[in-house]
Amino acid sequence: MQRRIRLITAPALAAVTLLLLTVSASAQWHGRHWQPQQIQNLYCSAPAYIVPFEPRNAGINIGPNGYVITIASALSGDPATVRALLAHECGHVIHKHGMHNLSGRMIQHNELQADCTAARLLMHRNDRAGLAALIKSVGRCGPVPSGHPAYPTCDERRERIRACS
Repeated sequence: MQRRIRLITAPALAAVTLLLLTVSASAQWHGRHWQPQQIQNLYCSAPAYIVPFEPRNAGINIGPNGYVITIASALSGDPATVRALLAHECGHVIHKHGMHNLSGRMIQHNELQADCTAARLLMHRNDRAGLAALIKSVGRCGPVPSGHPAYPTCDERRERIRACS
């Protein structure tokens, strides 16, 4: 009977050890490399950061101190794209989007409103490269949603950006 317990315990101990080593290595990696970089935000008062892990490419996050904008580090090599994404996310901040769960129609409305505000913010600064990056950022998906299924289509978003600029 003692041998049987040892056979069950040894694999379990090995699994726990492997798990702890993995968590430890992950924590060390994140401790060294996961350093958000604050960037200047010319479009609204929300602090903005370049972060390594942003699955949405860019987004607003609402914390105890208000809005925070995050942009994926993979996009940080193109300053015009960063400005376009900041302006769009500031559109959400300016209009106080993200405070409630929304229906599909409200999500569409909010995205188009943020696009229009972004176009106006970029044009106010005469940032044609930023505007071109904003148009490019919505994609070329035509008459299908530009991301989340509740988002407006790429065509709708491009048309709104052009109408507002």
